[in-house]
Amino acid sequence: MGQASRVGERPVTRRLDYVEHRGNASLHDVCVTGSEWQEWWRRSGEADLRALVMEQWDPIGVAAFEEAASDEYDDYLGPIASRLRREASAEEALARYLHDVRTDRMGLPADEQRDLAAAKAIAEWYVAAGPSF
Repeated sequence: MGQASRVGERPVTRRLDYVEHRGNASLHDVCVTGSEWQEWWRRSGEADLRALVMEQWDPIGVAAFEEAASDEYDDYLGPIASRLRREASAEEALARYLHDVRTDRMGLPADEQRDLAAAKAIAEWYVAAGPSF
């Protein structure tokens, strides 16, 4: 298990509920400091999540247009990342959030199947590509 890199820095611990994680067939306690997480987010996490949300979710269909702004869904990346950081296996919470954004904020018809599929892809990506443990 990792340790905090600075005195007084509180580590963030989360339980991964996946049967397999990086070749280990068991549940893992993962400890990542806040600064380690922020470094990962700046280095690759945010850009990777942005691309994944555009590819897997894209409720308004802007990915089909080359001139589409790649930052179309940036307002939602922070809340998605927060849910992932609290609980890596946050598929249900993510699916609910994506559904609420789609229906309440965007005023679009529900597409629970697509929201759940996107949430699953995002959670799987985070487990595989999240901060080094």
